Amino acid sequence: MVDMVDALEELNRIVMDREMGSTQIAFAVLRKTAELVRGMSGEELEAALAKVMEVAHRRSSMPVIANALREMRRLLAEGMDAERAAESVIAGIGERIDESVTRLVGHLGKGVRVATYSYSSHALRAIKALEPASVELPFCSPLNEGIRASAELRRAGVRCSVSQDLEFLRRLRGCDAVLLGSDAVLRDGRIVNRSGTSSLVERASELGLPCLFLTDPLKLDLKGLWRNETIELEGVAFELFDLTEPLENVLTVSSFGVLRPEEFAERASTFLTGSSSR
Repeated sequence: MVDMVDALEELNRIVMDREMGSTQIAFAVLRKTAELVRGMSGEELEAALAKVMEVAHRRSSMPVIANALREMRRLLAEGMDAERAAESVIAGIGERIDESVTRLVGHLGKGVRVATYSYSSHALRAIKALEPASVELPFCSPLNEGIRASAELRRAGVRCSVSQDLEFLRRLRGCDAVLLGSDAVLRDGRIVNRSGTSSLVERASELGLPCLFLTDPLKLDLKGLWRNETIELEGVAFELFDLTEPLENVLTVSSFGVLRPEEFAERASTFLTGSSSR
């Protein structure tokens, strides 16, 4: 039998992980939850799921974690066993990511010159599918995620250049589009991503460049719980995320297609609350 205290501590470590992206965290939480609740039913199951949801809400900056758990909880209520429920939610996300990449390639075409920012597994997957002529990345100080992103792209045979953050803004002039991931989308269409994204989007707007955010309906902050995070490096504290306003050059790319952020938020809300999520 799984020890509840140990399992919840492990879940907390997963939820608060600083290396994985939000979707990878959600997958790990789903699988750990399946292990925790295996064989449970009735009140015991509900009590365990409630405790897991409490842990998920500690990372309110990443609503995909709690939303994925709600989807799993629904499947459990319909009689599906824990492992199948977890893998079904994971498969659903994977299928929607595949569809979003297909939509993006159809929208931009292959061989374009793109820029990206920070590290997003979703955005990098889309970039690889585009077979771009070139990719521009900044170091993305102070966490330097651009180095990790460029290494992954180069392993896939994608030509890319990494530059200092300010130099990167100059090099945007040679790009056709900016591709970004997302950690959350708020109900009003504002998009959450790594701190510094909003400044990048504003500069792209000045240059007439579209900014396309790869996302998923489970990233919608349906319940209005989103809160920023503060991290500290060598005694200096800074916010991990910022909010990008739905400017004219901002679009979302998801399984729904290429949409304005406000339209995506409306469609995602229906997905999470209506029959389309069933």
